[in-house]
Amino acid sequence: MRRPGRRTAARTVRARFALAFTAASLLVGGLPLAGAHLAVHLSLATLRAGSATIMVGSYGRMWLKETPATRPALYEGIVQRYVLTAILDDLRLWGGLLLLGGSAVAGGVGWWAAGWALRPLGALTAAAHRVARGHDLHERIRYPGPEEEVKQLADIIDGLLARLARTVDGQRRFIASASHELRTPVAVNRTLVEVAMAEPGAPPQLRRLGESLLVVNARHHRLIDGLLALAQGGQAILARSRFDLADLVEHVADEVAAEAAELGITVHDTAGHAPTVGDPVLVERLVRNLVENAIRHNVPGGRAWVACDRPAPAAGGQEEGAQDHRRPRQEGQDERGDRAVPRRGAGGDDGEEGEGDEGGDMVRLTVENTGEPVPAWEMETIFEPFRRLEGDRAASGAGSGLGLSIVRAIAEAHGGTVTARPRRDGGLSVTVLLPAED
Repeated sequence: MRRPGRRTAARTVRARFALAFTAASLLVGGLPLAGAHLAVHLSLATLRAGSATIMVGSYGRMWLKETPATRPALYEGIVQRYVLTAILDDLRLWGGLLLLGGSAVAGGVGWWAAGWALRPLGALTAAAHRVARGHDLHERIRYPGPEEEVKQLADIIDGLLARLARTVDGQRRFIASASHELRTPVAVNRTLVEVAMAEPGAPPQLRRLGESLLVVNARHHRLIDGLLALAQGGQAILARSRFDLADLVEHVADEVAAEAAELGITVHDTAGHAPTVGDPVLVERLVRNLVENAIRHNVPGGRAWVACDRPAPAAGGQEEGAQDHRRPRQEGQDERGDRAVPRRGAGGDDGEEGEGDEGGDMVRLTVENTGEPVPAWEMETIFEPFRRLEGDRAASGAGSGLGLSIVRAIAEAHGGTVTARPRRDGGLSVTVLLPAED
């Protein structure tokens, strides 16, 4: 299947220019050639009238016409007709060769001329691509060319980016400021509730009310933290460092083990060598959000799987130099928990075919869990802020609804992608792709 964005040669503007030059050359050169051929052909038709065609050795066709003229005149007519026939044959041969050669030269000139004319547009495209890949709305194209059409287009794009950056920055500043301002009253409310519950003579009704208020307070605290993380995760990553995604996976799996055991959820982690570049603190938040979602949005006695690896650029074994951080099999652990999570494009226990593995320039994180069946149509909106699945809306204390939004913001800030799909037997499978270390 042809990848999106890949253009065939016949569909490019440059190829269209070359084809247009070739067609024009064929038309301009073919019309005079056809006219000359027609003129010679009409002259020969006049001479051919009333003549008989004979073959004379290696000279080919000759026309013989009965005439009362003397014998030398007859020979002269035969030679004249032969010369005209040879001219017609040469006209066909050399005219056709010159026409084809000229068309080929015209096509090459058209290809070169189109490339020369479109070179500024190619530079503009490359600059715009850098801006898009960098996820930094403050970067500009700043095209240095003269004041012409391409320069005007680049300036318009820069203006649009500036307006978009001001809007997004304003939203982020508002979210960050509001979150910081809300931290103090939330902390004060929690302290007041805890003090009231700690009173020696506090009645049981007050204690029960205090416990409910503490649950609500904790949810508000998570919401504030999520808003701050969302505002921070959507910014461009300025300070980048090299780290192994496998270390973060193992660290997060160890930290959530107690919560998973309390909820009766078994977590299996398969950490393969996955070197990447970015902000390890934000990427750890990404991994933690996914693993915590897999644990909290599960069924009693359910399972969760988390795996990371670097897809090999070619099939056939592990990438050279890769190290396997796979943990030893635990007692009673089934085969599903001991192997890597079925990755997008490789199929899996849900029997679905994906879109194929990415190249070796990406590292992959996959988090999967059991749970209630998830409608496929909800995958389109699952990463939106404050969006919850149908089964989670009744449980208002399950989370802030920002977990997957934060995951997407962090992944995109690192130049990566995140996708989700429902599992056939219930639950969700989320795949994150991040740029690998060069």
